[in-house]
Order: sequence, then C-alpha cells, then structure tokens
Amino acid sequence: MTSSTSLSLRFSPPPHTLLSSTKPRRSLIVAAQTAESTAVEADRLEPRVELRDGFFILKEKFRKGINPQEKVKIESEPMKLFMENGIEELAKKSMEEIDSEKLTKEDIDVRLKWLGLFHRRKHQYGKFMMRLKLPNGVTTSAQTRYLASVIRKYGEDGCADVTTRQNWQIRGVVLPDVPEILKGLASVGLTSLQSGMDNVRNPVGNPIAGIDPDEIVDTRPYSNLLSQFITANSRGNPSSATCKIYI
Repeated sequence: MTSSTSLSLRFSPPPHTLLSSTKPRRSLIVAAQTAESTAVEADRLEPRVELRDGFFILKEKFRKGINPQEKVKIESEPMKLFMENGIEELAKKSMEEIDSEKLTKEDIDVRLKWLGLFHRRKHQYGKFMMRLKLPNGVTTSAQTRYLASVIRKYGEDGCADVTTRQNWQIRGVVLPDVPEILKGLASVGLTSLQSGMDNVRNPVGNPIAGIDPDEIVDTRPYSNLLSQFITANSRGNPSSATCKIYI
C-alpha cells in the first residue's frame, strides 16, 4: 500500500491589486490615451485615394509633401506598363533615349518594379533582375527548363537566385527581351507581375508540402489561388497594387 502526498500551492494576487489606491490606475491612463487617439483618427477618415479609370489615384488635396516614389506613381500609373502594353513601346527604345526623358527613365528605374523588373543601374547598367511570383516555391520541370533557357542566353551575366521567400530571381535580362520573356513565362504558367514595390509578395508555405507526413492540410492550392487573386490571373490587378501613402 502506498501513501498519498498532498500538495498545497499559494498564489500571489495579480500585480495590479498590489498598487496603492493613491496612484493613478494604468487602465485610466490607457483609456485616456485611447480616447485621444480616436479623436485624431476621426480627422483621417476620408480616403486618400480615388478610383479613376480603373486605377487608384492619390487625391490632389493630399499630395503636398509626398515622397519621390509616390510622385512617380502619380505621373503615370505603373501597372499601365503591363496592362496597356507600355512595356512593348519601352522595349523598342535605346537606353540613351530612355535616359534622355525623365518619364521613361523613371519607367525603367521605378515603374518596372511593378512588373518584377529591377534595373541594376549602378553596377550593371541596362541589365535587369527579374523576380517571379512562385507560390510556395513550386516549379515544374518545364518551368525550370524555360527559366534556364532565359539565363543561358545571357552568358556570364545570366544567373539565378533561389530566395529565402521561396522564389526565383533571374539576372542579366535586357529590356528589348522583356516582352518576349513575359510571354514565355505566361506560356509555362509563370509570371513576374506584381512581385515588387506596392504589391503583396510571394505567398510562402511548407517547403515539403504534399509529402510532409505530419501535414494537416496541403496549402499549395490555396497559395496558388491567393497569387491568382492578387494578380488577376496574371493579367494585372490595380486594386491590389494600389498606392500606399504613409503620413
């Protein structure tokens, strides 16, 4: 026969009950701060942007003091480079022509980031890094072969990064090739659209999704659907690529 042992625990009262009644209660201070912040927020309820021709544009009254990136977007909506085939015309211009015009210079250095294209002006003038949308980091053999064919074309300048966000970035791309590359990506079910700047980044997930023995739900179909929603099935979605103003 074994003997039983009883265990007695004594709990201390919550810290707030130990405060002196002569000191102001923290909850009252928090309530006062909340009321003050609510009053400030009430003055900012008016939307800063308005929908115009399918794109969100910052209202004139809120444009004072905005940063250079926001000014670039106001001058010309970046998504138009893709949705209205602006990239086709831009790709026909030489770098000298592009740099001679403020608008086109900002196209290649800023606006093309909405198409996933990043100009390496400082170290590789005229060459771009192209970032893809690759939900959950999954590529098929056909997709990988196509990416390899693009990289191979650029010799020593062509290479690829496998990123910590389960994505591909291909380097060495030149502007005249971009329209054809975009079509090639679409033909194998890939896109670089909306992978930079004011856009939702690549949806990530379990790197062993589908084969993980402890997996509860295979999230790959949902990652794909999310990415398709964000980019409107790779056609361009200005509603999810709207300008973001932090004042």
